[in-house]
Amino acid sequence: MEPAQLALVYLLGVLTSFSPCYLPVLPIMLAYITRGSSGRGVAAAILFAAGASLSTALYGVLAAESAGILSSLVALGFAQLVISTGFLLIGLGLAQFTPIKDVFALAPTLTPKVRGAGVASAFILGLVFSLAAAPCSFTPLVAFLSTAAVEGVRSGEALAVAAAFAGGIGTSLLALGLASVLLGRKFFSRVARSALARYYAQVTGTLLIALGVLAVISTENFSLVAPQVARAFITFTSALGALAGALAAVSIIRVGLRLESAPPLLLGVGLVLLSTHRALKFLAMLGVSTPELYLREVSGALILAGLGALAAGKYSVIALPFSAAWSDLLSMVEVVAWVIVWARRDAYALFAVLFIAFDILESAARVLPGEALLLLAPLSLVLQLSVLPLWKKLSLKVATLKLLEQP
Repeated sequence: MEPAQLALVYLLGVLTSFSPCYLPVLPIMLAYITRGSSGRGVAAAILFAAGASLSTALYGVLAAESAGILSSLVALGFAQLVISTGFLLIGLGLAQFTPIKDVFALAPTLTPKVRGAGVASAFILGLVFSLAAAPCSFTPLVAFLSTAAVEGVRSGEALAVAAAFAGGIGTSLLALGLASVLLGRKFFSRVARSALARYYAQVTGTLLIALGVLAVISTENFSLVAPQVARAFITFTSALGALAGALAAVSIIRVGLRLESAPPLLLGVGLVLLSTHRALKFLAMLGVSTPELYLREVSGALILAGLGALAAGKYSVIALPFSAAWSDLLSMVEVVAWVIVWARRDAYALFAVLFIAFDILESAARVLPGEALLLLAPLSLVLQLSVLPLWKKLSLKVATLKLLEQP
């Protein structure tokens, strides 16, 4: 691995501790460190950072070993694996500039008892805290694990990747711990208001994009291999799109059932069929024989019916011939109708139009030159995950409706 790539991995580790959902939890963890004398606090800070670094490094080693075993079972060349990982990193980086970044902004729920603990238990606290904070640091952690997995297949440099990311986390946690000893807990309020905390997502996204670009262009003969990998990657994201779409569809259907409203049910069932269609496309890419069920066309008719009902207050089913020639036109009509309906109603629902637009991008990928595919492949990941913010919002609404129904 190039030194520049290792440096980016290290910076990702440093940034992990400055996540807006990570920082509010750190004072609770480090309240243990600031108790007692400054010497005790320094020792506890070092042990806490060492524990968190060790557990994070173990994640990377495990990912590398798992990838090494998997590569022996899957017929995928190393160049294809590296380029696919690069596309994944770029896609995750682009997602940091969209509402998708909020989906995984979940604060750790660990609340340890620190009153009767000794200094040595700071090491155990660091080990556990790294695991508990994983959901909050989802994006940089995925980037780290995927990079470590690639180096595990290459063999020899996975430990360097693990050491770089874990070292970044250890450095930042140690600095925060020592600062809490010297400056007190008010230090964290200043850090939380700092530019680094406020623009954490954008900085992380920029680092991920840079790391992904370096992974792609550092591959031998990437200009020849990358376009082929890009086409496969775009289809591969259909598996993620099927999962994301199913989650959003279930939430929409639950809202429709709670409100006894037909338009959300039509939209939800349409998204279920669209997600099933994408899952079948992914299976077809793997060589599994799948029947032609015209799910794309049926889902489009249901989605348009739901949008028409929301816009006009009545049902309007649009019947289209079930042929491949109409699929692209149907997708364009859906995108336009979706934007018209949701433009002034809900920002997350409007952003989810990208999920529908993926079919247009996939059709364009068949005719565009290879250079354009290098941009479309990472973008396809963002499009497939664009329904997740809507899913999160609707899940919270369903939970609120349940609370309101309680006596």
